[in-house]
Amino acid sequence: MAKLDQVLASLPIFDQEWLKQLSFVPTNTKLELVYHFYQHSKGRLIKLNIASYPDSFEKLASWLEYRKSINKPVKAYLTKIGDLHYLKLRAEDMAEYVYIEIESKRIYVAKNTVIRGQFASFLRYLLYYSGYELKYEKAGRAKSFKPKKTKQISLL
Repeated sequence: MAKLDQVLASLPIFDQEWLKQLSFVPTNTKLELVYHFYQHSKGRLIKLNIASYPDSFEKLASWLEYRKSINKPVKAYLTKIGDLHYLKLRAEDMAEYVYIEIESKRIYVAKNTVIRGQFASFLRYLLYYSGYELKYEKAGRAKSFKPKKTKQISLL
């Protein structure tokens, strides 16, 4: 853990104190860097690009406290994958994790994770309330799902 202390020494004082409070969980997974992801909105497909990264974790920490106060906590851990240290975040009702590299604040997900649906919404809220700047682009029309007409549906 001596390496973690060296990494924390380069961060702002608030980040050092907040990250030291988190528990360390070992992780053995391969990560993929997230530059952008897609989300459905009002029948359209929206491409969300990560435009800029925050300087500190201060907004993230306050957002996590807010989530805890409304009974929708986000679990946060410290972890190390390879030579880099990450912040490992997961909403209580989801299985996938979001990884934030501590030094550069870049966003990663596990290599086999598909970012869509509820996970895409969680990731968007996490980034927005943590101080990341997102740029929205229209990427086309979203394919709508029409259920096959069955006897059960027609009874409604």
